[in-house]
Amino acid sequence: MNLDHLAVFVEVVRSGTMSSAAEVLFLSQPAVSKTIARLEQQFDTTLFDRIGTRLIITDSGRKLYRYALQMLDQEAQMICSMQGQKQTLRIGGTLTVGSTLLTDIIKTFQDEYPNLGFKAKITNTREIEELLLQSSLDIALVEGVVKSPHLVFHPVIEDRLVLACTQSHPLAGRASVFLDELSDYSFHQREMGSGTRALFESFMMRRGYDIHAVYESTCPLSIRNSMEDFDLLSVLSFRLVEDGIRSGKYYAFAPENEDWKRSFSIVYHRDKLLTPLLKTFIRHIERYKDDPFPEELIRGKILIS
Repeated sequence: MNLDHLAVFVEVVRSGTMSSAAEVLFLSQPAVSKTIARLEQQFDTTLFDRIGTRLIITDSGRKLYRYALQMLDQEAQMICSMQGQKQTLRIGGTLTVGSTLLTDIIKTFQDEYPNLGFKAKITNTREIEELLLQSSLDIALVEGVVKSPHLVFHPVIEDRLVLACTQSHPLAGRASVFLDELSDYSFHQREMGSGTRALFESFMMRRGYDIHAVYESTCPLSIRNSMEDFDLLSVLSFRLVEDGIRSGKYYAFAPENEDWKRSFSIVYHRDKLLTPLLKTFIRHIERYKDDPFPEELIRGKILIS
């Protein structure tokens, strides 16, 4: 078995065309096409259906892709081990996770395993999903819901969304607010592809309400700044404003009869080889799941009707 041929095949699957794979691999397109033809001849099967310039992976191709990922992973681990290199974890985190938990998770894990290397990528749920499907990440912790059937999704740490404002906002200090009142106020929204935004938009749309968003960004610090500078409302993770709520800087609401509960979830490719290191890291993340939620800090209620 030629692992270089498998690496070419994996890149063709990721890139979607022979020409794109050739550019990534610094090979000629005929060389890539010849490699795929050799693999098809070797296994006596068709790996891709050709429709014009498009390649559609076949069932046999998907099966080979799963094995190829595992074999290339094992090759990389063998090289690191034999050459005395650090094992490296490629860890993804969505923006809320990256701003609240991930740094501590990685730091405490490195304290236990000082010879471990890591690379972290912080972005929104949609992009994390793509990176996992491309095998550009080993594992991720996300706040949104991933959609691909090729990914394993394991909820592990409780999180909740809150409607937050500063103490100078007209709603601050109120025991309750009706949902339709929120249409009178301006919001800072997360970007498209955010799990936080998807949950709140779905909640409002099911009840026929619009959100008057005047600010949109990916950055939690930017959200907090705009809340303070422009008296905007925002729906975001409780963890992002917990310190401000405790100090009296922010005020928080939650729906009366419907929790904005969600989970931070461990996600990895279903064909990913779970090495002892990855299994240990997953167990380490699970240590964070039992933190009690401070219900008493959410003093305002959102009344649905």
